[in-house]
Order: sequence, then structure tokens, then C-alpha cells
Amino acid sequence: HASSEALLADAEKAMRRAAAGTGTKLVFLDEGVWSDLVARFSTLDPPGDTDAAGFHLDYQPIVAAADDCLWGMEALLRWEVPAPVRRSALDLVHVAEQTDWIEPLGRWVMREASSQTPGWITAGATDLMIFVNVSAIQLSSPRLIEDVDRTLRITGLAPTYLGLDISAS
Repeated sequence: HASSEALLADAEKAMRRAAAGTGTKLVFLDEGVWSDLVARFSTLDPPGDTDAAGFHLDYQPIVAAADDCLWGMEALLRWEVPAPVRRSALDLVHVAEQTDWIEPLGRWVMREASSQTPGWITAGATDLMIFVNVSAIQLSSPRLIEDVDRTLRITGLAPTYLGLDISAS
């Protein structure tokens, strides 16, 4: 490594990759795959209000253990790209943070999830909350409150239906 900063950055990447796995693992950083992911990510236009270059959301149900009632959904970001670039969600978020994509991508996720929620409410899921993940970078941004407010105004979603899930970082 040319500097201690580069060494620490690679160590953090390997740590994130290990944390995404199950059990105890030895993880080697494949810089070629990482560089390919960053390069491909950097060629895309940042997400707009209505589309996001192959990104989509999957939803993970949140169920109350006491009565098995569905009370929420967590929006999970996915990016459909061919192997070997396909990476874990943790890698995707980390690259988004490094390429200044995290805020526009976070805004897109919030708008997309908030746009889909009213349909579920109309269908009878009146107590359903939707949760979107927020990174430390988004949390420290002065735009976050404005982004949430704008999303709620655009989508018509009541604030009681939107939850922010703060990431461990």
C-alpha cells in the first residue's frame, strides 16, 4: 500500500465483506472486483426522481413475534448487474458512500418505497410502516430533513408510515 489511508480503506472493505457473511470467515480483498464495481458504478448517472439504472427494491417483512402480525416492511436496495460485479448490499452502500452516490441513491430509495406504500395501505394494510435504511453520511447531511419532507409531500404518504432505519455505521 502506498499509504496508511489506503491500507485502512482496504481493511475496512474486507471487514465489511466478512460481516456480510455468516459465521467466522477469512476474507481476502479482491481489489480487481472492487475496482470493477467502482468503475461500473461511476459510469452511471445518479438516480433521478423516477428511475435508478437497474436498481430496485425488495421488501423484507417485519412481523410481531407475539402474534405473527405483519406491522412493517424494510426496503432493501438491489442492483441487477452481471457477475462478477454483483456484490452484497453492504458493498453497494460502501461504494455509494465513496462515490458521492449515497444521498441521491438514498433519496431514490425513500421516494420509491414511499410511493409503493399507499397502495398497500389502500389494500388494507392500514398499520403497515415502511422502513428505509439511512447511512451515517445521510444522517449527518443537512439535507436529510428536507429529503424526508419532500418525499412525503411528493408521495402523499403520512409521516406515521415512514420509518428510518439507521445503519450500524
